[in-house]
Order: sequence, then C-alpha cells, then structure tokens
Amino acid sequence: MNIWVSSGNPENWEVAIKEGGVWGVKPTLKKLWDKLSEGDILAFYASTPISGVIGFGRIKSKSIENTLIWPDEKSSGKAIWTHRFRFELIHFLKDKDLWKTKKIPITDLRIPRAAGLNFIRERSAAIAMLQRADVDWGTNLTPLIAPEAAKITEIKEISPHEDIKNKIFDIGVWQGWISEKERKLDGERLDVAWIRRGVKGANPAVVFEVHVKGNPADALRKLKHARDKLNSKPVIVAPEECMPEITYLLEGSFHEIIGEIKILTLEDITKLYDAEKRLYELKKEKTLTEILTGA
Repeated sequence: MNIWVSSGNPENWEVAIKEGGVWGVKPTLKKLWDKLSEGDILAFYASTPISGVIGFGRIKSKSIENTLIWPDEKSSGKAIWTHRFRFELIHFLKDKDLWKTKKIPITDLRIPRAAGLNFIRERSAAIAMLQRADVDWGTNLTPLIAPEAAKITEIKEISPHEDIKNKIFDIGVWQGWISEKERKLDGERLDVAWIRRGVKGANPAVVFEVHVKGNPADALRKLKHARDKLNSKPVIVAPEECMPEITYLLEGSFHEIIGEIKILTLEDITKLYDAEKRLYELKKEKTLTEILTGA
C-alpha cells in the first residue's frame, strides 16, 4: 500500500467531495496515475489560501473519463483532468470554515505537493503527517501504515503518567520526529521514543521514561539499557520532589549515565508542550515564501 498527496484549489476539493469522492489528473501524469492501486491512501492538499491537508481517503477505482466535473472544465467545455480515480473518505474536515485553522501543515516535512498527484517516497514523512492529523483531529489514522507509531490508547481516564506521555508524544510529532509510545525493548516498554525521519530502520534517537511516584530506579534502569543497546539519549521526567532521589541514584548505581541523561520535571514538559503547540499553530499560517510563490 502506498500513500499519495493530491493537490488542488479549495473549490475543486469542494466539488470532488460533492461528486462522491473523485479526483483527476492531466494525461501528462499518466505514469504516476498508472501506479495508483486500490487501497492506497490519499491525502487531500488544498492549495492557497489554505496550504494544508484537509482530509484523507482510500482509493477505490480509476478510469479515463471525459465528463465535465470541475469549474475550469465546464467553463472551457472540455475535460482537463481525464485520468480519474475515485476514493472513499477516511476523514475529512466537512466544515470549510475549519480548513484554514485545522489543516495539517506538511511543508516542513518536505512532502511533495506541487502536482495533482504526488507519491510520498519517505515513509517516515507520511507517518509524521498522519501523526499530526491524529493529534490535531483526534483521529486514529497512523495505524493505516504504521500500527507501532499509533498514539490512541484504550485508557478511559487519563492518569498524570499518561498525560505527560501524551504531551511528550505530541511534542515529538510537532517537531517532526516519528513518535512512538510503549516502544518495545527486550521484553520491556519505554514510555516514549523519538525516531529521526528519513533513516530506514533507525533506532530511537531519544527515549523517555516518565516517573510519577515510587522508586525511580526502574525507570533509570530501562533508560540505561536503551542507552547501552540503542545509543539513545536518555531522558527521565519526574516531579520536583523526586529529584533528590534521582540524583542520589545517578551518583551511585547509575553513575555511567550521569553525564548523558537529561532530567526534566513534569512542569517542564507542560511548559514545553504549551510552547511547542503555539509554534506548531504558527506553522499553519502562510510563510512569506508561500505568499510570494503562491504555494
């Protein structure tokens, strides 16, 4: 299964959805069109003034048609985007008024979007895009291509421990990492792992353990093991009152990682989360480059 981005103006996307889920490209893109398969995932990219992804669908079929669907076709009296494909909606921002504020920005992920149909070669970029949608829209799209990187859990009541894990996960997504919760390592699970995009089979660059109460030794042990085996940067997150005990353990049993581990408080994560969320929201505004190029 592949994942694609179809790009077009907002008016054409409105028509595409009203017509039951159809998109088309010019004959010049036939080679790409030929590679489309039933079941492939399609991201709907609305160009200026939206400049972001407004929905996702799954390819159902494709055909060459000459019916006039979009405004430019009807005004010219001839079919322009003849190589068409139909899709079922997975998730779509039905309220057009939300397109500008709830769109998913992908410019910083370097996902191609210039043509009517674009193939996403970098799987990690596609995962990052879907994770952003899950965080922003409350969906569960990431498992479509990467079940291991899903955020959604079955926990009904969010504990302080889970809340901080979710915040770390979201910060990673907003910064462009591949975020994973409950990363498996030798029969155990690390709370959160951040993995660099574009590096096939990469180990986590950063691993987090959230310690809320009890003995922090177990969290430090798992972080040390991840450092030793995966060469990951270890980070422990804990309440302020736990810092003396963590320092004591790092100066004793876990002295090997004292110069490498980063220690953050729960309050640190909350402040970072709020700041990163504001920065991410700013990314949804058009940059000067996008204004000048009409992207």
